[in-house]
Amino acid sequence: MGSGPCRQPSSRGCMTSGRAETRIRSRCTEYEEARQAVDMVGLGDDEPTLVSVHADVSVVIAARNARAVVGSALASIAGQSVQPAQVVVVDDGSTDDTADVVISWSTRLPVLLLRNGLASGPGQARARGAACATGRLLTFLDADDVLLPTHLEELLRVHTRHGGIVTSDALIWSAAAGKVSGTFHENRPVPEPTDQRRGILGRNFLLIGSLVEREAYLTVGGFRAEHDGAEDWDLWIRLIFAGHAVHRSATTYVYRQSKTSLSRDLKTAAASLALVEATMRSLDGDELLAAQTSRRAWLVQVHRISAVAKAGVGDWEGARREALTALRHAPGRPDVRALLIALSPRWAAAMARSRAQERWERNDSPGTQTYAPPPAGRRGGPCAAADGGRVRPRSRR
Repeated sequence: MGSGPCRQPSSRGCMTSGRAETRIRSRCTEYEEARQAVDMVGLGDDEPTLVSVHADVSVVIAARNARAVVGSALASIAGQSVQPAQVVVVDDGSTDDTADVVISWSTRLPVLLLRNGLASGPGQARARGAACATGRLLTFLDADDVLLPTHLEELLRVHTRHGGIVTSDALIWSAAAGKVSGTFHENRPVPEPTDQRRGILGRNFLLIGSLVEREAYLTVGGFRAEHDGAEDWDLWIRLIFAGHAVHRSATTYVYRQSKTSLSRDLKTAAASLALVEATMRSLDGDELLAAQTSRRAWLVQVHRISAVAKAGVGDWEGARREALTALRHAPGRPDVRALLIALSPRWAAAMARSRAQERWERNDSPGTQTYAPPPAGRRGGPCAAADGGRVRPRSRR
């Protein structure tokens, strides 16, 4: 049967009771099913290979009022088969005891806790964390997401083979429904390297938990403040256009799908539209055509979300006007949701009030955060550990 727990047993191993043999066969069946699952996410016959007990990776987490979830995120890092050299957590103006939860993990993880006095947004917090990271490689984790045990190992395995940027797939988990609704790359597949420049202009196919060399991140300028709301997509565009190919690893990230608001969706869609329009200025040929198609798609989303918002406050004519504008910009076939809003704004209002609206209106925008330079004038510098340095990397023996 080959290597693993289900390899052909020795003659001595065959001398078991019927009940024991049944248990062994059951475990072997489970093993083979697990192997098939591994094959389905792209590992094939390759066995995971530990790069080292500790790898030169910094994991950056932005957290705000995340007391209920950040412990799970940190626990998933502590359970990694390959441990990071550093975990940078930026407490972005929390009013709860998020920092205390982080501090409680300082004996188990090499944590650097940084605090923003005022909330600056997850992107600004990530930018500060990345500026203070010391690892040769960077990856990010949302405070309400978790990593499966071989996440870093698989990212490093693929990076060792191919370099560039490595993005895992993610299970999309609805906390409210308590179930997995699919994976990130089902709807956003990673194109072949030769098609990635055009592909990234259409949609963001990289998770925030992707792995990138810190030097490459810094060379392209990191997260940029001018694209607040779409700065991670902006980062990936610049990295890909700088020649860094994207390679996919296994499904080892768990993305928590939470409720969104129309105002947040509209901000994200508007920021994405602005990013595409800014990027178009330096393009030509097929890449310009890809960006123009993307621009029309984002225009549809901006006007469709605006239509739902207007319907929600009883502005029926405004809702219909926004929906008709969305229909005019729709590339190819008409946008069904915009058409329904134009025909019946009251129906859109009912959808906006319902719990189903959160899923119905959820757009295809990239998971985005914001960037700003690290705060200046802070005592001890922007990378000084919070609480007088109480939390810092633990010593290695």
